[in-house]
Amino acid sequence: MEINRLKCDLFYSIPELTYEPERLVPPSPWLGHVPFAFWIIANLKPRRVVELGTQSGNSFCAFMQAGHALGSTQNYHAVDHWLGDGQTWEYEAKDYGDSIYRELDQYLTERYNAPGRLIRSSFDDALSQFEDGSIDLLHIDGLHTYEAVKHDFTTWFPKLSSRGVCLFHDTQERENDFGVYKLVNELRDRFAVLDFEHSHGLAVVAVGDEVPDAVVALCNRKRDSLGFDPIDFFAHTGRSVVQSFSLRQFVAIQAQKDALEDRIRQLDAELKAAHSKHDQMGFLSHQFRDEIIAHTRAVRSFAPDLVNARALLNSGFFNPTYYRNASGFVGSDLEAALHYTNTGEKEGHKPSDRFDPTYYLDNNPDVKADGGCALLHFVLNGRAEGRRPSS
Repeated sequence: MEINRLKCDLFYSIPELTYEPERLVPPSPWLGHVPFAFWIIANLKPRRVVELGTQSGNSFCAFMQAGHALGSTQNYHAVDHWLGDGQTWEYEAKDYGDSIYRELDQYLTERYNAPGRLIRSSFDDALSQFEDGSIDLLHIDGLHTYEAVKHDFTTWFPKLSSRGVCLFHDTQERENDFGVYKLVNELRDRFAVLDFEHSHGLAVVAVGDEVPDAVVALCNRKRDSLGFDPIDFFAHTGRSVVQSFSLRQFVAIQAQKDALEDRIRQLDAELKAAHSKHDQMGFLSHQFRDEIIAHTRAVRSFAPDLVNARALLNSGFFNPTYYRNASGFVGSDLEAALHYTNTGEKEGHKPSDRFDPTYYLDNNPDVKADGGCALLHFVLNGRAEGRRPSS
């Protein structure tokens, strides 16, 4: 499906992109697509939205926020059993379960007066709740094996309307038996497809024959009336959301550290008072104070390392399973990321098959001269500067 001339001007930068996301929660793999969620709702104006695979709700809440601003979220539904699956990363596993479901349901009810938007079932069992040809926007983000995602698309395809658009997340993932990209490549022969590369990848497939011109233009990677390329534009706007979320996380960690330091100062004051009253306890008071100072220094030094390790986990260039197998390290995903930044890279271990520290340092002498972690430099600076992660 292609168009040679739009009936109206095409803009990727629209007022809806100025929305401040109202709800961003861990885990963060989808956050970079929040601006596009606002854009697709504004341009497609879907009469019904169905999401297959919701987890903590970042994507669905973005759809709901944009739909609410446009005046209708009556037919927005999210389907998930909130149990996770075989591809759930270790650091994501805590983000499934009854508490996550209840928190999301409560948020939607209180914010939008929208109880019942969450359908807790398998995707197949939920099929009967929707009529054929009734869904304008379908977002598939469930089990990501080729067989599973093809089954989901095939069974839900009849539910899509003549204006139907289908989104697939994690199209850039190749490890852990991910196969969404295979299905998306097959669909290119039948439909107009745009595949965003940032935030683990998101494919936009114009399925219907009456999809709005602006959406078809995007799927054909048309530059807009201001000359913006859609892939570059939404990667940039998405990066701002991810950075904002990371900053909030850092501020939260800083607040916890400040609270701990306040408690330490309180305990120190109590110890000083006790020391003045009981001279015989002087030795114990000094010993405890030294322990408090050492703990304070440890907290201050550990907070930046923790933020950097989470940045690696969210980057898509550090694979905890790959690293543990290669280095023999035993520990959680977060511990593996900390180990890599402090020790593993210096020992010659690679973080994944997507990043080669030797290649990166050899081709970036300024980074090599600095002596820091090559992957951390790439995630925080090099990627935005256009530096290559591997040969």
